[in-house]
Amino acid sequence: MLEFAVTANACNKAHLMEPFKTCCSEMSFLYLFLLKSNDMGTKVRRAIIKTHTLLFLVGLLLIQSTSNGQSINPSWEQDLNTSLKEFQSCRNTNTVVQGISPCNKFLGQSLKTVYKIDDFYSKEMGRYMLVSEIADFLDKSDKWTLLGHAYEQNILNEAQSLANSKNAVVAIYLNSDDIGHISVILPGEIKPSGSWGFQVPNSVSFFSSEPENSYVNKGLSYAFGRNIIMKVLIYKRNY
Repeated sequence: MLEFAVTANACNKAHLMEPFKTCCSEMSFLYLFLLKSNDMGTKVRRAIIKTHTLLFLVGLLLIQSTSNGQSINPSWEQDLNTSLKEFQSCRNTNTVVQGISPCNKFLGQSLKTVYKIDDFYSKEMGRYMLVSEIADFLDKSDKWTLLGHAYEQNILNEAQSLANSKNAVVAIYLNSDDIGHISVILPGEIKPSGSWGFQVPNSVSFFSSEPENSYVNKGLSYAFGRNIIMKVLIYKRNY
């Protein structure tokens, strides 16, 4: 007897989204029907069961992995606004050592808030990375790809398109003193910027030095002045 079988009970216990769970249950019924059928030989029955099961599992893995890979928090806007309020009321009550304060987490955490990706959290350091550390991570990580610069209109267009497709995108600037800023591209519409002279994507920014200037749902030009856009790099997350 074929040892592997997809059962309805296993489907219900599996951590699958509802459409996959329903499909899984239907496979279990097909399995039981073929198992009890007397109208075909044992070898034929086993072959049909194996073929359908393998096809189902392959399709499930592909669809499920794609779904998990490109995901977005449905309440990202509300959660970002909550974070913004917390950030603007944050006080560096603890001793600041080498530029690290309890308020720095909001910069790296915003990526997770929107795209459910925690790449900017360092388990080794036990904290969210600083902007200089994020810049180094983006440059070296195979999880991220450099799209281009903020002065390239086609790159700005692509950044917005990717964000609207649930793909994480960030813009980052770092000067020669390793001081800079990062902004996460948000789903939304690309809009004209008078200061940049370009169409810019929607974004969120948390300014450590000027928390009152932090924002949610504004053009990327609010995060970086025109005088530095030549050095603003835009990266996309690989899935």
